Amino acid sequence: MRTTRLDRGLAGVLVVLVPACGGAPVEPSRERAASLSSVRYEIAIDDRLEQMTETLCSEGPWTDRLVSIHAEARTRLASARVVHADGTEDPIDVGSSGPLTMRTRELAPDDCVRVRLDLGSSGGMSGCMRTSALVMCATSAFVLAAEPWRTNARHRVRLVLPEGASMSPIFGEDEEGLYLDERSHRYVGYAAFGALTRREIPVPGGCTTVVLPASSPLAASPHFVPWVARAGRASAMITGLATARGATITAIPMPGDTPVLFGMAGRGTRPSVIALVAEDPPASLETDWTLVHELAHLATPYVPSEDAWLSEGLATYYQEVNRARAGMQSAEQAWREIDDGLRRGARDGTGVTLRIESREMQASRAYTRVYWGGAAIVMSIDVALRTRGLGTLDARIARVADRHDSTLSAEALLAAFDDDDRVVRDIVASWLDTATFPDLREAYAALGLTRREDGTLGFEGDPSLRDAIMNPPVEIASNGTCPAIPPQDPGHIE
Repeated sequence: MRTTRLDRGLAGVLVVLVPACGGAPVEPSRERAASLSSVRYEIAIDDRLEQMTETLCSEGPWTDRLVSIHAEARTRLASARVVHADGTEDPIDVGSSGPLTMRTRELAPDDCVRVRLDLGSSGGMSGCMRTSALVMCATSAFVLAAEPWRTNARHRVRLVLPEGASMSPIFGEDEEGLYLDERSHRYVGYAAFGALTRREIPVPGGCTTVVLPASSPLAASPHFVPWVARAGRASAMITGLATARGATITAIPMPGDTPVLFGMAGRGTRPSVIALVAEDPPASLETDWTLVHELAHLATPYVPSEDAWLSEGLATYYQEVNRARAGMQSAEQAWREIDDGLRRGARDGTGVTLRIESREMQASRAYTRVYWGGAAIVMSIDVALRTRGLGTLDARIARVADRHDSTLSAEALLAAFDDDDRVVRDIVASWLDTATFPDLREAYAALGLTRREDGTLGFEGDPSLRDAIMNPPVEIASNGTCPAIPPQDPGHIE
């Protein structure tokens, strides 16, 4: 679900910005069973956006324990206490390692648990990131889950924020107010706090919410909203419905003239995407690939990080295909971008198989090999399906469109894409466990792609297959009608 621009010369920048992650998926710690009671959350942020006080109260008898969804919360813990109905407090044990684990079975129904967490230190994409205008925190830094937990429950959320501050909308909202559900306990999302401005942008099949600092020049950029709108439309180019619908996209302004330094997609009760965008971006932002890549992740179920070759391969292939389909670049430019990426992927890596390279990507930094090695397999599958009269990869992805809130291993997702003839899995089996970069000569021949004497990409022969891939495969839904949002959200929510 994520991308990094490390393979485009910004490794040093991102190592500083996101030392704990570098573009890797951030995953909750483990599976959880069903809960007996709903939990009410109060999330309060101090005036300096440096500390969060999270109070959890049970709607009935307490479950066995409260557990943070990620070990990152432990590194931010300032205190954890039981708050009794009479106002007295007692410390509560949080375990000695891993995720915070607080036994709650013995608590009275009217007891609450109050946890104070430090937001002031940076922790990469599994923690918090601070700028002069806002603080962004992954939910891995602060969300706690009651175990066993209720998979069908809506856990109510009350926000208490400083005057003039708001939180990016990453929770659900209904007539009773804000809530989080089991998706917020299974997946990591990204929330921003500060003086924010918010805007709703129509996309095929719905609307997407854009959030950015109200004080930033980026809010007035003539290129930012068109970029989001174009990327939102591009995200509909597989199934006809935008994966951006219902998502919150938060832009974090950064110095410099590189349009986008980094992007990350999160899931949860509401999908969330963050992007580090130049504070005064050039016009080239409007065709940048990063947001298209992130939104492509949301077209399929979540794939665990050890199988990043598949999740990133799909997003990397479709970042170019979908941009061409949406008019963000020409079809020929898309093939040149794909060819350039594949050639870089073939030069990168540590000499191990793609399966191992995927599992060791964070240590080896072989992002280019994993992303584009995966893209090579994905493109081979798409070409093979089309040339054998077996449909398209788009249609295979559409099979799992209603499972985008699920987690599937690469093996399970490939099985969902495949038919009894095993075309998809046989292609994967040919290359996943070899250190050799996938041989694309057959795919290039079918596409009419050649290598000229000067090393550039040539286009020859019948262009029908190339054109079919780069044209929208389905009817695109109409844009949604978006509600008007005040220029700045209310600062104190109770």
